Amino acid sequence: DGITLPFILAWNPPTSIGLAIISTTVSLFWTCEMFMSLNTGYYHDGMLEMRRHKAWLYYIQRWFIIDLLTVGSDWVGFFLDILVNTSDDSPAGLELIRLVKLNRLLRLARAFRVMKVYERLQNIGHTMSGIYLTG
Repeated sequence: DGITLPFILAWNPPTSIGLAIISTTVSLFWTCEMFMSLNTGYYHDGMLEMRRHKAWLYYIQRWFIIDLLTVGSDWVGFFLDILVNTSDDSPAGLELIRLVKLNRLLRLARAFRVMKVYERLQNIGHTMSGIYLTG
């Protein structure tokens, strides 16, 4: 996403088989990640909360709408791209696809969030390894 999104938004290249495969793979990844987020615990007051119903509520209250809009716009864009490429290249259809592609910027924000979480996990791992080595 960090490489393909700016490229697509800046130059709006014609859809090639390679770009279609990359876009579909990325959409599948984020769709799967959305379902995985339903089963991801979180920290509350320093305690790891792993009860599924609590994790679901936590996810639904914080990221579900953003994920749904992002993933949904990816799939709508995917099918619109197929429709426009199989029919005449009407300017209205092309503008609609470009608008849907702008929603992919939401994915960049989500990717940065994932990187922040990964960094936090690394810090926790380093802290824990320091505790085990010195304790």
